[in-house]
Amino acid sequence: MKYRIAHIGSFDVENYGDLLFSDVLKAQLEKRIEIEEIIYFAPKHCVMPNRDITVYSVTELEEMAEKTRIDAIIVGGGDFIYMDMIRTYMPHVSKDWMVYEMPYMWMIPSLVAYRYSIPLFWNAVGVPKEFTDEQKGIVAYLCEAIDYITVRDEEAYRTLAEALRHKEISVVPDTVLSIRNIVSKQELGEQFEELGLNFEKNRYIFFQCNLSNYEMYCQEYVNALKTIATEKGWKVLLQPIGYALGDEGVLEDLAKCCPDEFIYSPRHFTQYEILALIANAGMYIGTSLHGGITANSYGVKNIILNTNHYNKIYGFADIVGIRDTVIDNPAQILSVYYKLTEPQEERIAEAIKKIDCHFDIIASLVRTQKKLSVYASKKLVDYIYQNTHMIETLKLEKEAVESKAERSERELLKVEKTMELYKKEYEAILNSKAWKITKPMRKALDRIKKKNHKL
Repeated sequence: MKYRIAHIGSFDVENYGDLLFSDVLKAQLEKRIEIEEIIYFAPKHCVMPNRDITVYSVTELEEMAEKTRIDAIIVGGGDFIYMDMIRTYMPHVSKDWMVYEMPYMWMIPSLVAYRYSIPLFWNAVGVPKEFTDEQKGIVAYLCEAIDYITVRDEEAYRTLAEALRHKEISVVPDTVLSIRNIVSKQELGEQFEELGLNFEKNRYIFFQCNLSNYEMYCQEYVNALKTIATEKGWKVLLQPIGYALGDEGVLEDLAKCCPDEFIYSPRHFTQYEILALIANAGMYIGTSLHGGITANSYGVKNIILNTNHYNKIYGFADIVGIRDTVIDNPAQILSVYYKLTEPQEERIAEAIKKIDCHFDIIASLVRTQKKLSVYASKKLVDYIYQNTHMIETLKLEKEAVESKAERSERELLKVEKTMELYKKEYEAILNSKAWKITKPMRKALDRIKKKNHKL
């Protein structure tokens, strides 16, 4: 039998790691089962960056499940299991900054999986923020629909386990670490040669950073990179990884500090070309988690900059034994460089075995076509909490803009446009089958709340 898989992730954003998740999952599943089609979903409907593939809005998942066969829903990887919306810049979707509905990526699949009895798996996801007590209840109810839950590090496990006290959760390393079993270093060496660059393999530093804390640490970056390059006789390649995160602007600015020593190309590289550039570098230094994961997978010495103290970076470092090469202050780059050793191959190989076992389990569950979870129907659609909260927040923001004469008309229009978008999505949720079938349950809960209030 050939299977049709719905894969949910941030496939609408041009960010190196998020896009690689689609390649890793496809390749890993195709080793184990026959795939008829993988259908990609993200918050925004668009064409996937660097690939001629349609990405559907996750709000379209229910309609597609009703009209066509979906044999399994797979959520992740990615660091998006939390309740907050964020703002992001997606020039291939809109010229304006957009509200990005992170919670939709894991809430809506639970509702659809329950409604249509579709097996649902979480694929080594990240859980970056603590849940409030109220949110824990929502998370627990929604996660009852999941047949197999995996998170990518111990910190994510701890955070999620506080909400899911009676649900089994497994820790599986970030699946991008297995990329070397999908694309060999020899293949990436050939791809590097095809790029026609004016520097040699293994004789350059791949450096990346983004907007976060850049101005504070700019001079530290310059000093460290110049020192290492001089001692090694290497080039310094300043290369964006997260085009959606502002890498380009800061690296272009950094290149101006040393135009004769630093290489910055305005050429727009795909995630596959970036993969080749990291795998063939002599050293990787950067803020990107998946840049660091790629370097470790292909045996490239690396220093991961964690100036924002992200748990996901510490979590990965602990799994492969490189905590000493993760630094939160760029002033430490040189001291770590002088003690830098090769990546710990034994730990990395062990982690990749866990990833392989993880995909064996997913393939087996897809083949059985039996939904294991029995979903508790109570509060089935509390996920609209975040949507209603966002509408109220935007109303307040609109009032604030209106009350200040110095605010531009353009800012006001942006807020109104965003608020209108949320209203439409909110109305769409209320008209969905998942919402309508829970009407009797909501009325019962309202009566209980009123009685409790009187008491």
